[in-house]
Amino acid sequence: MTRVNKRCQYICSIHEFDSKPEFRITAKEEAAEDKETVIKSPSAQGAWAQVLEAIARIKTHNDIIKIFPKYITGEDLFGLTEPAIVKVSKILMMLVGEKVL
Repeated sequence: MTRVNKRCQYICSIHEFDSKPEFRITAKEEAAEDKETVIKSPSAQGAWAQVLEAIARIKTHNDIIKIFPKYITGEDLFGLTEPAIVKVSKILMMLVGEKVL
């Protein structure tokens, strides 16, 4: 995320903060075991936008092929559009709805 041509592992997680979701991305850079960057946002799109903008800056600065962050959604990158996740979230919403009533 901060060095050109180096791999970076992105770990996505969703936490609760002030009774609202907080989307976190922990970036672990290759060959830098102690270097972790944690990005937080109230939305999946907001969290990934920060990562993609940082990558785009590095690529532009080093004259490497561009990425197009506006065509990539945070929901996709968090895995929230995967069919199994969509199904589980619908089931959970139905269960919560029954308890509320």
